[in-house]
Amino acid sequence: MQRLPRTQNDLRPDVVELAFGEPDPSLLPTDLVTSAAARVVPTLGRGALAYGRRPGPHPLREAVAARITDREGL
Repeated sequence: MQRLPRTQNDLRPDVVELAFGEPDPSLLPTDLVTSAAARVVPTLGRGALAYGRRPGPHPLREAVAARITDREGL
């Protein structure tokens, strides 16, 4: 059986792994999240639990739309 590669933690145990962006669950403000959810879920429904819409900067969207229009003849 082949030996698995060593992890970053094995190589440098003093380095904190931040790649996944997952904080220790004990640090999460569950009381605040529960309170906020109780206020917004009745109004927004499941949409309150989804990522928000991020369309990007308006000038960039206009430039992309113009380029597509020019190239595709839309």
